Amino acid sequence: MKKIRDGYKITEIGEIPEEWYISKLSELAQIKRGASPRPINNPKWFSEKKNVGWIRISDVTKTKKYLNSTEQYLSDEGVAKSRLVKPNDLIMSICATVGKPIILNIDACIHDGFILFDDLNNSKIITDYLYYLLQKKEEEFKGMGQTGTQANLNTNIVGSTLIAIPTIKEQKKIASILSTVDKQIDNVDALIEKNKELKKGLMQTLLTKGIGHTKFKKTEIGEIPEEWEVKKVEDICEVKGGKRLPKGYQLEDEDNAFPYIRVADMYMGGIKQDDIKYVPRDIVDKIKNYKISKDDLFISVAGTLGIVGQVPDELDGANLTENADKLCNIQINKLYLMKVLQSNIIQSIIEAEQTKSAQPKLALTRIKEFLIPIPSDREQVKIASILVEVDEKINVYENKKNKLEMLKKGLMQKLLIGKIRVI
Repeated sequence: MKKIRDGYKITEIGEIPEEWYISKLSELAQIKRGASPRPINNPKWFSEKKNVGWIRISDVTKTKKYLNSTEQYLSDEGVAKSRLVKPNDLIMSICATVGKPIILNIDACIHDGFILFDDLNNSKIITDYLYYLLQKKEEEFKGMGQTGTQANLNTNIVGSTLIAIPTIKEQKKIASILSTVDKQIDNVDALIEKNKELKKGLMQTLLTKGIGHTKFKKTEIGEIPEEWEVKKVEDICEVKGGKRLPKGYQLEDEDNAFPYIRVADMYMGGIKQDDIKYVPRDIVDKIKNYKISKDDLFISVAGTLGIVGQVPDELDGANLTENADKLCNIQINKLYLMKVLQSNIIQSIIEAEQTKSAQPKLALTRIKEFLIPIPSDREQVKIASILVEVDEKINVYENKKNKLEMLKKGLMQKLLIGKIRVI
């Protein structure tokens, strides 16, 4: 039998500090569902004036702790037909995106895809502490969701959820610690976005104007420096397809030294290595001609189109999915070519291809026809170097963000059950 630590007690949800207690969410607030029907198809219920917001799931999924604005706003008639929520109210999504809590900074209305924690008993629990408790339980709420065309929760399921309640003093300290980490994540996020905007501007300038040019000419892809050329992809490299496994075979999880790169492993610039699958040994020879080298580039051609990147040394010689092509025997600077393929010069064409059918594919022949601006070898290296430097800076910030998110997750797991005390 597990020994109970001094100063702790065993409860329905596990071991918690002796002075904490267990409560249902329904005992701490009135849990009210948003209004139905939704005013989507009634233009009279909407307003151009940014007065009372109409909260949709998309507003919540793209924001963080506080909701400061919405894409749509309601008229007086629309407000009268909806459930009004106000600044400092805590709401949570219960349909489609299940279990996403948010605190309001605006007057707004919610539909039946949300619940409101109304008349919160502030003598027992503070809004910030409940927000972090709900955030910790997000995955749990997803698992509780009733299945249908969309996963959803109801007020009874949420209301019967048990949570651990410390003193108000300790709640404030816990919320303060987690809020501090949230602010650090927000600061890093701002740096990521700033550098992404910088990169976007640099790509537009460097890949069309170059470095230090004063004379330009009109071409099929727009105005470029006089000294530059325009060539098709097929004139500067070979384009070859990947290969699916033969019928009846499946990829393996265990590392057998024959990795297989899927579109799911790809991101813009490279390959994620945390979930690589492997080719069964007995069919390695059957698909041996469909490998990709660290000297090649890949481009996804089915599902998500246009993910472009290079293969890390560790995956040199891996098999490539049939849902991607490889660019090999590249005659210009590889990193320069990668940046052009990632730029709006090519991505805008790919985006147009993506909208043509429900299951879009990017034909190998189409890739061969892509037009690429070609500077001198020396300028290619300079341009690639500048853009790679910005990418590296973004990666540093993204790694820092990941570490902060892991720190926050660890703190939530310990602080919100009293495993770490902050009294």
